[in-house]
Amino acid sequence: MVIKIAWINVGNGHGIQDISPLLGKHTDESILVERVSSGLSDISGIIITGDEPDLVEPTSICELDTINFVKRGLSTNMPVLATGYGMGFLNLCFGGGHLTPVENHRVESMNYGHRVYVSPGSKSAAILGIGGFFSLNSRHKLGLKESKRSPRLLAAAYSVDEGVVEGLESTEHSWVIGFQANLESCDENPKAFGNIFIAFVERVVNFHKLHYKS
Repeated sequence: MVIKIAWINVGNGHGIQDISPLLGKHTDESILVERVSSGLSDISGIIITGDEPDLVEPTSICELDTINFVKRGLSTNMPVLATGYGMGFLNLCFGGGHLTPVENHRVESMNYGHRVYVSPGSKSAAILGIGGFFSLNSRHKLGLKESKRSPRLLAAAYSVDEGVVEGLESTEHSWVIGFQANLESCDENPKAFGNIFIAFVERVVNFHKLHYKS
């Protein structure tokens, strides 16, 4: 069977050309990752990535259509994973506010990291196998302040120094998780965060088996 995952890339995605290998290696099933388009159907999961976008009010038809696309997926309890500025886009899909400028979260021309605290009682911590302090990559000049977080989303992780929200998860859905860090750059983050992709793919496969005949 072929399992489709919709890929939304906000900004340039830090040069991401194809995220398929990262997801496909976690299952024996055939995974097909496709960019979101009006004709995309029969999908079993959504991944949202992004780096260096201009996240302004979603007034364009394209942005509104993409938000509505994610909302339709959420209405079916489809698994959703967001990384980088994709987490900010996920917050918009839940009716939250926009990202605002933050300091000390990005240094030009450097792989910059900072300390993030993952709440031990969160779903994210359960997937990682442990909560607490982690050093994650940090490429964002914009961050999610607590006042802009959608009340429908739980703040699962924070920046230790500034208190900026670094992780989100939905309590309304089985598996909706976002991290501000660019987790797809696996060599820049602790190995435990590979569990996020493993768990996402597992949920995608289960969603496909539940909703589609192969």
